Amino acid sequence: MEPGVSIKPYPSGSLSHPAQDVILDLVRTHDLRPEDVERIEVGTNSNVPNALIHNAPTTARQGKFSIPFCMAIAVLERRAGIAQFTDDKVRDPRTVALMQRVRLYVHPELERLGYEHVRAIVEVTLRDGRTLREEAEVARGHPLKPMTEAELEEKFRECAALVLPEPRAGRVVEQLRHLETLPDLSPLLESLRPE
Repeated sequence: MEPGVSIKPYPSGSLSHPAQDVILDLVRTHDLRPEDVERIEVGTNSNVPNALIHNAPTTARQGKFSIPFCMAIAVLERRAGIAQFTDDKVRDPRTVALMQRVRLYVHPELERLGYEHVRAIVEVTLRDGRTLREEAEVARGHPLKPMTEAELEEKFRECAALVLPEPRAGRVVEQLRHLETLPDLSPLLESLRPE
């Protein structure tokens, strides 16, 4: 119960998540398109570049540990789910071009705040001269910023789609909503069994 459970909203290294939250919020709020973006700068503490080591990834696995890929795919596809973290998407010329306009750096203010939380400052400089800036103290899914029930369901359905047909995934969601009332777990376990 304390301090609570963190749930990863994105299939990437968790140190990328605060910045992913910010870029996705900026993309949706300002209806950003790749052609609008001159550059993206992501400020963090020094722990983040030590783990997110791939500035020019060529595989999905490397993309999971790459701020340039996480920022680029969010702008290109307005999402950061399983479907976005593929070798093809990492190697797509549009992704590569946008990744080259992303810079990860250690922000002195965030470094002074320490390492208790993963923080991020994202600045997007637009081709029209404007700069959009937003900060994240913690990532979505952290106990201080929990995912909504709708976000949790969307994540479950996306993951379940890899092994379960949609009707079964929907049944699992309903069973989980009423878990306390199930006489035992066998119906849930049966619903979770892949075909």
